[in-house]
Parts: sequence; C-alpha cells; structure tokens
Amino acid sequence: MHKVRSLVLLFACLVVSGAVLAQSPSRTFRLVIPFSAGGQLDVMGRIVAVSLGEALQANVVVENLPGAGGVIGARRVLKEPADGLTIFEGTPSQLVLAGMVNKENAIKSTDFVPIHMIGTSPYVIFARSGLQAKNADELATLAKESAKDGVPLSYASVGVGTLNHVLGEELSRRMGAPLLHVPYKGGADVVRDLAGGRVDLFINMYTAQHMSMAESGRFNFITALSPERQDRLPNVPSSDESSSLKGFYASLWTGLFVKAGTPAPILAELNQAMAKVLSDPVVQKTLMEQTATPAAKPAPSVDVVSAEYEKGIQEFSELGKSAGL
Repeated sequence: MHKVRSLVLLFACLVVSGAVLAQSPSRTFRLVIPFSAGGQLDVMGRIVAVSLGEALQANVVVENLPGAGGVIGARRVLKEPADGLTIFEGTPSQLVLAGMVNKENAIKSTDFVPIHMIGTSPYVIFARSGLQAKNADELATLAKESAKDGVPLSYASVGVGTLNHVLGEELSRRMGAPLLHVPYKGGADVVRDLAGGRVDLFINMYTAQHMSMAESGRFNFITALSPERQDRLPNVPSSDESSSLKGFYASLWTGLFVKAGTPAPILAELNQAMAKVLSDPVVQKTLMEQTATPAAKPAPSVDVVSAEYEKGIQEFSELGKSAGL
C-alpha cells in the first residue's frame, strides 16, 4: 500500500507549474519555489505540497519563479499580504547569503518567518564526464595545473551569493587554485550543461535522477562533502579521505516560510499542518528516495522552528564571511 501511495505522490510532484495539488473550494495557498522546474528543490517542494494541501484541506498551487539565486521569488512573496496564503520555499542562499552579497537590494533574514523545516540535504562535488580527476586530491592537482596554463576550471552555481557560489569560492581557497564562476538560473540548467561538458564542476545536493545520470556516465561524483561516505553514495569518497579537502563539509537546510507579520494563529496552523506532513512515512520515504534528504523531525511549535532558523542564520553568516562575502 505504501509503495502504491508513494508512486501516486511522486506522480503528483511532477505536475507542471501552476497545477492544483489538492482540491477544496475554501482556500488557495501558493507555494513559491524560487528555482526552475526539475531541480532538487523543486522536487522537494512538490513532494510536501501534495500532502500539505491534504493537511490544510485546501488548494496548494506551485509556482516556479527562478532567477537571481532565488531572490526574485523571495521578493515576489514579500509583495503579497502577510496573510499566510503565499508560502516560500527557502534556503540559506536567499535568506542569509544573498543579503551578504548585495546589502542594498537583497532580502533580509528577518523578512520571513519559518513555518517548518523540510530537511537538510548532503552535498557532493559533481564533475563533468571526462574531467581528469576522480577524487579530491586529483582535482586539486588538476585545478592548479589548469590555472597555471591560463585555463582555470569552471564551477557552476544557481546564482551569485547562493551556497553553490560560496562553496565554489571555498573550494578554490582550499585547493589553492583560482576557479571560474559560472552562474545559472537553476539547478536543472546546470545539470544539463554539466552533462553536456560545458562546465567543469558543481557543488550541490543530489537527486535520484542525478544518481542515475552519474551511473550512466553523464557526469561523476568526485567527493562527498561529509566526514564519512554517504549512505546513498557508498562508492564516492568523503572529503576526509583526501588531504586537499579534509574537513570540508557542507549541507543545506530547506524550509517553508511566510512573510514576517503573518498572524500567530495562521503560523500555528501552517506549522501543525507541516508537522503532520513530515510525520507521514510515505512522505519521508519519497523525500529520501527522490532527493536524498531525510525529513526534518516534526516540530511542535513555530518557536521551535524559529530557534532552528536563528541557529542556521548564524551558521551560514559565518560561512559567508569565511568565503569573503
């Protein structure tokens, strides 16, 4: 039964942008995903949106608004009333790092209030097929040689100030070699060009689709940015297995947020609905299978989630400073 429901849930996640995910004549919520369709954050958002509509007994409509590393989508949400009907799928890239890159025009962490975290995703270094490096130490050697020859390796991000960008700069610093930054609008666009050999590296979370593409040789996973090998990628060495990137770890939390000033009763309703969603074994299984992301532990209140958010703001602010933002 769980397997059948999981397949139904996954099918619903793949419905085109703007599709109604749950039928109810009462209220319509809009979930703004600030990246293009097909990327991991899009898949993750659609997985929870299906069950969120059921928990709220309302319509939940997904809208993809990519651009500027997710800031365009965030700004759109901030133009709406603080009534809880417009929900933002956010990460530290928009909520913390973007403001460090552009202090005048970017959003601030305090512009949003968290409803609930979805989960924290592990990161790996993707490399185009044919790149002459199979592990972190070989990558460091190649990066230095390429830079010396006047053709530095390139790395992709989903926008200036995003975590991909920050980690790319940190990778460059740790390897002692300059890298060329190539920003994109979304992860799906990056993966397309990575598979096409038009960009060398990408530091990101991964999906079941990415794993399948790596297995078929479309690109490679060079290093898992974790102390030990990751369960889903047992053949990919961890950063601590190298001398060049030892101690270089990265992961990304993703959550649902609303505009600051949203009334407390609405926040509580949304929080409890998401806690119910993340308690569902089918949602947990689908998140792990499709996005390699363990579902966040259901939080009993907005206060608990807010404390997590504050901790995350501090952590990624420090990361941004270390990367020179």
